[in-house]
Amino acid sequence: MKKRRLLVRGLTVVLLLAQLLACTDPVQDPIDPSNESEPDDTRPQEIEVMNTIAPYVNKYSDADAASAWLNTHIYDTPTPPVTFTVDGASSDTLIWSKQYGQAYTVVDYPEEAPFTRLVQPITYVCEDKQLRMELTLTTYPGYPVLEYDGTLYNEATGNSSRLSDLYAIDEKIDTADTAHILHATRGSIYGTTLIPGTDFAPMTFSSFEGAGVELAVSTGRPSETYIPYFNLENPEYNTGTIAILNWQGSWKANFAKDGEGIRLRAGQYQTDFVLQKEESVRFPGMVLLFYKGDYLNGQNVYRRWAYQCNLFREQGEHMKQTNVLVCSSTTSEAGDLRDIAMYEDTGLVEWIDKFNIDAGDATHGWYPTGGRDWGYVGNWYPNEDYYPDGLFPVSEAARQAGLSFALWFEPERLYGGTQTALDLKDSIIGLNPDGTVCLGDDIQEGQLCLLNYGDPKAVEYMVDLL
Repeated sequence: MKKRRLLVRGLTVVLLLAQLLACTDPVQDPIDPSNESEPDDTRPQEIEVMNTIAPYVNKYSDADAASAWLNTHIYDTPTPPVTFTVDGASSDTLIWSKQYGQAYTVVDYPEEAPFTRLVQPITYVCEDKQLRMELTLTTYPGYPVLEYDGTLYNEATGNSSRLSDLYAIDEKIDTADTAHILHATRGSIYGTTLIPGTDFAPMTFSSFEGAGVELAVSTGRPSETYIPYFNLENPEYNTGTIAILNWQGSWKANFAKDGEGIRLRAGQYQTDFVLQKEESVRFPGMVLLFYKGDYLNGQNVYRRWAYQCNLFREQGEHMKQTNVLVCSSTTSEAGDLRDIAMYEDTGLVEWIDKFNIDAGDATHGWYPTGGRDWGYVGNWYPNEDYYPDGLFPVSEAARQAGLSFALWFEPERLYGGTQTALDLKDSIIGLNPDGTVCLGDDIQEGQLCLLNYGDPKAVEYMVDLL
């Protein structure tokens, strides 16, 4: 069967990815030169909260704590803030040379609400192991935030040393010897949940002795069991730290008592490999925000930063303040057209921005599921039993009603035997019940798989499909 394209008018694709507030976008290069200042090879200024930001942010930002962490763990140490194991030894035990690149500023949203971020490249080189780490450090004047991500390069003429245990952070994020409270968030698991009815529910932890608190996602879907967004509150000092692990795959995070304070160790769930000649590996990104007040004050400072500095940064403008989306009630052409007509007849259309065809229900999806429920994904073309004329009639009816059109779509997950799996046989990874993986002919029909976006063929296929 040939690939079928999803051709609809005004399509917005709704992706099942990590929760927006859990994973902020990393800094991407190259950056538009028109938005850059003159390069500067001096060490960046310490973090300050300037009076140009709203008084709420000024009141509840802990710029001193942010600067102290930045100095202690990045500026005043020769080792990278990310950690990993090299031939069984910690990267912190290696001898690194360190060099600051040319610092520069970037103006985001220049036409709408200009905001400047400061970017500092830092290079670490370990001659003994022939490894080079390129770190991108970003700070945001006006916010007590530091953000960094690193890429490790193999400089050897052959394979690198054996690498494992890749962590974005393995440092204390609070040094006070007091009681702490960790605020975290459950994820959402297709077909079941850890506790029924608790998808995306808040969680709290207060005991960090011994092995500490460990949260992890091992299935490749970063928001399944937990959200990689954490808020460590220190009620006695009325301060706290928000930590966000930016990683679109399996991850783990551990919060443990470490002398006077709490240590956070967070990164990829499982790694053990070598880099071939000229290969590199990207570490998960890390965002740290230091605040004063209770945990809700800190969370609100984070929300302001996320909106002002991150949302739709690549597009150059923020999303609308009002963005109401309604979902199909039946996931069928007849039902969708009936819903849109009802919104028009009742006047509700004036309050709605988008009409969304959701995945489906226990009997079918908007795509063929072979009699299974909506979770059986991988046949990314309209289900003729429910959309005999394709998706165009519904998208056109939405447009005529003054609505934009959205479509639920999950391009990462699929099942063996579906059209995508057949088309990309060598670009999918089968997930076995015991946690191992399989490839190629070993993948069985009906087996849960992930699409390997490290393969350019998979990327080209999905872009062409959309």
